[in-house]
Amino acid sequence: MITVKEAREKALYFLSEQGLDREFIENVSVKLDDAEKLINISRHKQPKKILELGTFVGVSTAILGLCLAETEIICIDADFPVELQNILCVKEF
Repeated sequence: MITVKEAREKALYFLSEQGLDREFIENVSVKLDDAEKLINISRHKQPKKILELGTFVGVSTAILGLCLAETEIICIDADFPVELQNILCVKEF
């Protein structure tokens, strides 16, 4: 099982490889302690689906997807490029 820290790092790395500024992403995305709380609550509740509104750059979406492999995640953000959203939201098996 991937840790929240590993999932966040993987998301940050991926987005920086796509051309987004790493420092900017780190400053505006979900912080590690908040991500850990989110995943702990989610693992406890075991949702079948999650709807995320306001995906922004997708770090929290990626963390949810990597840490909750059995959960379907639907993410929406009007300003987030569809190409990145599709790449980021597709799970690796």
